[in-house]
Amino acid sequence: MQQTPIAPEPSRSALRRLALQLGLRFVTLDPSRADEPDYAAVSPLAASLVAEEVCRARRALPIAYRGGVVTVATPDPFADLSDLLDRPMEVVATAPADLEAALAAAFGGPPPQIEPSGERLGERLVAHGAAGADDVEAALRRQERDGGRIGELLVHAGACDERAVAQALAAQLDRPFSDAAEVEPDPYAVGLVPEPLTRRLRIVPLSAGPDWIDVATAEVLSERDRDELAAAAGGRAVRQHMAPAAALEALLRRVHAPAHGSLARMALYTRFPGESAARVLTTPQQRLGALVLLVALVGVLVAPRATVEVMLGAGVVVIVAVTAYRLALAFAMLGHSEGVAISDGELAALGDRDLPVYTVLVPLLREAAVVPRLLAALDGLDYPRHRLDVRLLVEADDAETLTAVRRATLGAHMTVVAVPPGQPRTKPRALAYGLLFARGEHVVVYDAEDRPAPDQLRLAVAAFARCGPRVACLQARLGCFNGDRGLLERWFAADYAVQFDLLLPALARRGWPVPLGGTSNHFLTERLVEVGGWDPFNVTEDADLGVRLHKAGLRTAILDSTTVEEAPGELGNWMRQRSRWSKGHLQTLLVHLRHPARLVQRLGPGGAVAFLGTVGSVVVPLLAAPYWLLTTLWFLTGPSWLGDVFGPAIFHLAVVGALAGTVGAMLLAVAGALQRGQFAAVRYALLSPLGWGLISVAAWRGLLQLPARAHEWEKTEHGLTAEGAR
Repeated sequence: MQQTPIAPEPSRSALRRLALQLGLRFVTLDPSRADEPDYAAVSPLAASLVAEEVCRARRALPIAYRGGVVTVATPDPFADLSDLLDRPMEVVATAPADLEAALAAAFGGPPPQIEPSGERLGERLVAHGAAGADDVEAALRRQERDGGRIGELLVHAGACDERAVAQALAAQLDRPFSDAAEVEPDPYAVGLVPEPLTRRLRIVPLSAGPDWIDVATAEVLSERDRDELAAAAGGRAVRQHMAPAAALEALLRRVHAPAHGSLARMALYTRFPGESAARVLTTPQQRLGALVLLVALVGVLVAPRATVEVMLGAGVVVIVAVTAYRLALAFAMLGHSEGVAISDGELAALGDRDLPVYTVLVPLLREAAVVPRLLAALDGLDYPRHRLDVRLLVEADDAETLTAVRRATLGAHMTVVAVPPGQPRTKPRALAYGLLFARGEHVVVYDAEDRPAPDQLRLAVAAFARCGPRVACLQARLGCFNGDRGLLERWFAADYAVQFDLLLPALARRGWPVPLGGTSNHFLTERLVEVGGWDPFNVTEDADLGVRLHKAGLRTAILDSTTVEEAPGELGNWMRQRSRWSKGHLQTLLVHLRHPARLVQRLGPGGAVAFLGTVGSVVVPLLAAPYWLLTTLWFLTGPSWLGDVFGPAIFHLAVVGALAGTVGAMLLAVAGALQRGQFAAVRYALLSPLGWGLISVAAWRGLLQLPARAHEWEKTEHGLTAEGAR
């Protein structure tokens, strides 16, 4: 009789959310997570209240006994445990892996592990000529010092190929070998196992019979994983075929390509539709906008002068308030460094054995010109290669960039991922696709032109350990390697100094939402997945994600490490990038202001003001344009003909509005140059009002794109500055 399939157990984050919905406490029993606020140590006295076989059969463990009440942990919040004990109980939820570890600790050690048989893997590789004896000896010495598995160390050292390691492992374990690069899985077998489970276990079903299923895997599945897979496949016995990891992942992506494309595009919208920019305006926002326009139109028709004065007065209030707020944030940070700084001693104490796997996502579109520079920067990262998971995310129809990266000599830690065609064709969609296969506990985003500090990943690991579990993101500082070449580049560098040395550190210092930069943001992968990752429909996905992290109760800190990149120096290129930023900030404003009261509740009053004063500052260059226009006309033509249409009060308001925006831009640029010690750049910062005028044009260009081109990603061209330029 065929068994009824059992649904896969939820992940730790999903179980935490489920427990919250059911009104249960969630506890962490894993001692390695002892610094988390929900960690609970298991009391041996409490554990002894129920026999081991009963605990294992019922999947429950008493963990505390206080005030006559026994606390019982279980990964199944719906389980009926009322008959487990003859005394009052409090049931709490915990992760399945935590319960298994706690059971093993309470009742005499870990569950039995599969022990490989036969000669050792290194000996087998040497015997078959797949690796040299000296290479194996070197890998063994490194394994003893830095950890890792002998096969992966040989592969990452270039001493052996992954296919040979998989073949040797299959022979050692007496399991079949499956060449994932050549095999064609049976669609029937593929359909037996849910896609999320295949992706989590990193397996591909190959074929199936009435009572068995063959799967390709790069690692031996644990007993628990085998049981879960068997249950999902209708009770069939699982037969494992060993396969090379890279080829297996490529096969997994090919087999489930439609599902993965849909997930990359719609995962956030499906889970949190109110947080997605897929819709530019909701129905209530459309109605409110129509009402405001109607009131303004009626006012202009009935009392034109008074209506214009009111609108200009309101605009001046907004400009002055936002400008003053940004100046206050910036000047409060002058002379201070708020980033998380890691000492040389702390860094030296962080051995390779302690480092987690780190995923590096690099989205690429029409970037063939900068591929050599990019690969050199990535090769310069000081991080063990067997713990690096670098993913070059290239659009599948970008033949030039694909050819460039495939012709380059890539290490085993680098994977070229062809992002399937689809809309919207944006950087966040590529990132969402790359996140589906990320292997690292941490993940970072770099752009094609980035040159991160070599020790940045190690610094981030140490900073996460110091900051605690609530900090889910670290934003590194950004600078420009060509910031002294031209006026546009100098303005760009000044903006970066203001943003990453003054404004963002000020926000992080006060525990307010931090609108992230588009690169060099480091995440805890589990937390990033919990909040839905990036929004493919938002063209400033970074700023939006920073706000969503804060709304989820998580925090962002500034990492005291700098990544330099190329500032756009060609006017059209500069204008496209600024227009995209303005359009994306408007999208972010519209998304998070859909429910203003809820926003204030989740961000707090200070956080909501910070959101409006930073992301909302995009309205300043939009509002400033009419003030500059009226002021210019007033001084060039005199008040004679304008005075017949508008009263003097309007021009006084216009002058105030123009001066507020201009002086504010100048002071911020000067403050940024001083903060970075770039004293020679101060004189160029004084010219920033000219750049502010260009920003106003770009902002209006972005606004006008919202109705029909809201999700269009205007590409910033890179590689226009000669390599090595400073």
